[in-house]
Formats: sequence, C-alpha cells, structure tokens
Amino acid sequence: MKNKGNVFINNEDLCQGKTARIIYNGPLSKVGDELYIHLGFGNMWENLSEVKMEKTSDGYVAEIPMIKADTLNFCFRDSKNNWDNNSCKNYSFEISKPKMIKATSETIIKPVTNKVDAKINEVAKIIESATPSIPNELSLVPSKNITEAYIQRKKNKLMFYRLFNFIPREVTGTGKKNKGIFSSLWK
Repeated sequence: MKNKGNVFINNEDLCQGKTARIIYNGPLSKVGDELYIHLGFGNMWENLSEVKMEKTSDGYVAEIPMIKADTLNFCFRDSKNNWDNNSCKNYSFEISKPKMIKATSETIIKPVTNKVDAKINEVAKIIESATPSIPNELSLVPSKNITEAYIQRKKNKLMFYRLFNFIPREVTGTGKKNKGIFSSLWK
C-alpha cells in the first residue's frame, strides 16, 4: 500500500490495465459533504477528468482505471471549491507496465498439455464406466440362451402354421387344403 500523507493506493493496482482504488483521509474529508478527485495521466496531465468520490468508513474512495501512461497525477476538491493539492506539489504516483513473461514451453505448452491430458483421462473413465465388459476371447459355440430363444421362435412359427392351415382341414372333415379359418370371409 503506497501512502502519501492522507492518500492510500494499493501497489498492485498501479499497473496499466488495472483499476486503482484511491482512499483519501485528508483535511477536506473532515469538512466537505462531497469530494472530487481531479486527475490526469503523464507529465502533461493528459486525459484530464474529475470523478466524484464515495464516502466510506475508510474515507473517501474512488476507483480509477489505469491507462497506458507512466504517472498518475491528482489533487482533491470539495463542493465549496476548496483544494488539497499536496502543498502545490500535487499527488503523483508512478504507473507500472504489465509484467511480461517469456513464452517458453514451460509457460505455454505444458499447462495446455496437462489440461488436455486431464480431459482425455476424464473422458476415458466415463467411457470405461459406461461400456459393458466384453470377453477378450470370442467363442464360436452359441450360448445356451441364444439357442433356446431360436428354438422357441421356430416352435411359435410351427404353431401358427398349424393353426391357420392344418386345423381347418381337420375341422371341416374334407381333408382338403383350404384357405384356413378365415376362408369364409373372402367368398
């Protein structure tokens, strides 16, 4: 936490691309009902703006996005136009650039490979748990259940054949082959 008198800023927040939380507990925070931060970036105070600060238990707080610049400069004013400019020096803080890391196989390829390997292992476990076990050796002899089902189907076919062809001949007593039980329906 950087501290200049009555101004507090977290060090990590003073980096390009981040948002800095600025806390003010100076003399203007004791008397004013509204407080504004007047700020600019760089030595020439580019992107000049004024942001109304929010009163909290810590003091007056403003959150400022850090743009591409080397310094943040600011001062404070209240609603009665009283200023706190750090005794004519203004408040100035250096803004750091984002830390660059050298791209190597350790920083890029390995983390991705580890994630892919983990996903492949996860999918393999799901497939393994959902797939029924299959014996490694195939047998040419049909199992007992398959043979019994085949025989039962053949018996059913024979029963229907007799029902619709043989039994009507016996019932009529002619011994002749006719169209079956339902022959009278088609006359």
